Amino acid sequence: MPDQNGETRLNKTNQVLVKVLAYIAALVLAAMMFLTFADVCLRYLFNSPILGAPEMIELMMAIVIPFSIVYTAQKRMHISVDFIAERFPASVRRLLECLISLLVLGLFLLITWQSFLYVIDEYETNLTTATLYIPVFPFIVMVSVGFLGLTLILLEDLFNNLSKVVNTWTRS
Repeated sequence: MPDQNGETRLNKTNQVLVKVLAYIAALVLAAMMFLTFADVCLRYLFNSPILGAPEMIELMMAIVIPFSIVYTAQKRMHISVDFIAERFPASVRRLLECLISLLVLGLFLLITWQSFLYVIDEYETNLTTATLYIPVFPFIVMVSVGFLGLTLILLEDLFNNLSKVVNTWTRS
């Protein structure tokens, strides 16, 4: 149910979630930058690189990338190619947007579900990294949380597209 500002509970939840994930992604990206800088400096100045730095950077990317994708999706900064769709009437474009939103949401519901199942599998196998023996499953959890955030953004997008279609039909 929309409040006075027209925002739904899902919209408010997504805004908070995206803000938290974006801050985490920014902090981890900064840590990656400093770790890379320190590793390069130690390697060239003292011939003593940081043990496992590439591994740590790979694991950090498992946080930065999915969390950044959620932010990008919420801000609608992803690339879209609509040179065919722009030739259709507005009502047909809205219906196409609904259909595409529904298909993409269905795809990411499956991906999210399977990624959480993958977390369970990796937890049970106790997979670790090769050099530092860091357990991998917490990072797969982060990827799954990123997919869950993206799924919530896509659900909100579907609701917004459906409301546009319904508003068009009820105005006619």
